[in-house]
Amino acid sequence: MVEIKDIVDRESLEAWLKGRPRIDMAAIAHRAAMRLLPKYWYILNIENLDEDPDYMLLRYFRMALLSNIGSNKNARPQGTSLKRISKQSYHEASDFNLTSSPAEPEELIFESAIDAVSTIFSEYPLSASCGAVVSSIAAASHDGWLMIAADCEKLENGSSLSTVPLFRASEMLDAKDWKDIEREYEVWNEVVNEANNGEYDWSFWIKWYEAALNGAPLNYEMLERIALIPSDDWEKGPKHVNGLIAAIEAEFELKAQISELEGKLKQISSSGRGIGDNQGPPMANEPVAKEVMIIWEPLQELKAEIEQDSPSKKRLLEIATKIGDLAAAILKWTAQKADLAVNTVVKVGTSAAVGWAVIKLTTEAKPVASMLSTISDLVVKWAGYLP
Repeated sequence: MVEIKDIVDRESLEAWLKGRPRIDMAAIAHRAAMRLLPKYWYILNIENLDEDPDYMLLRYFRMALLSNIGSNKNARPQGTSLKRISKQSYHEASDFNLTSSPAEPEELIFESAIDAVSTIFSEYPLSASCGAVVSSIAAASHDGWLMIAADCEKLENGSSLSTVPLFRASEMLDAKDWKDIEREYEVWNEVVNEANNGEYDWSFWIKWYEAALNGAPLNYEMLERIALIPSDDWEKGPKHVNGLIAAIEAEFELKAQISELEGKLKQISSSGRGIGDNQGPPMANEPVAKEVMIIWEPLQELKAEIEQDSPSKKRLLEIATKIGDLAAAILKWTAQKADLAVNTVVKVGTSAAVGWAVIKLTTEAKPVASMLSTISDLVVKWAGYLP
């Protein structure tokens, strides 16, 4: 059996991988390619290539995203659509030739992304070329083989590489290694600065890559939705695709905020008895205490509309207004409550129901109002992307 410390070239890597799941090879290939991404982006910015560099970058991002999803053991299983689109992307990318020689980093990165996808979704045995490509990338990277060995070490210990920072996989690295790695971050910061001043909005892809850098992966359901954007849309270029991605991001951000507020309302409801009518924690068939139903119900209206096949922009904006007004009413009641008894219901510009909700929320009233306001803003933002 090959020891981790002995993984120093293609032969030792392939020997270590023998008998292991193909997803391990895919994960290693994906991370190897990701480590060279800053250089790839940098080269696209300075080289005079026959292809549109932004289009080339987008195609790479798509391939790397597919391998990102498929090489994560903790990601939910991919369906038929993802397998189909991955195979299609693989064949498209295989026909995509750069004007550089095969030894240059941009070619190696693209090849690694292709092979990472093929190891996941192909019905054939592990591609031998994948080991060769990873070997080439490792040779072109600062301390490439140390990084590959560190990834293998994590896999051997049963860890998921998705939660391991891209350049910090092991304690194998010494001070000189870290100095070399810092240069990679410098290149990344340079391309990000240039992207932020460029023609297209690359903000999602920057977040996605920095999530890999930090070992804090983005929501995989969202990533799969992005990967499954139809090929015809990807062919329309960065402006079109990045706009579709922004809409998907807004939807998932909205859903996350709703879920967080629901959790808070349930926690508040179960934390003690309510005031008035001898209320205690909610009954088994009630999601939250009666006092906070005035907040809970519009959230359920919103969730129901979001799940429609074709959500109504008009209806969404109506719900957003209702939620925003509720947030304002809670804040207004809270401000007037400061000089009054805790069980006094104020009826100045708002309803008794809001008053009871604020009494139940106690110190959480302002945070809940802030979350409601955020949800209202996110609904308006997401609705802006809808037809």
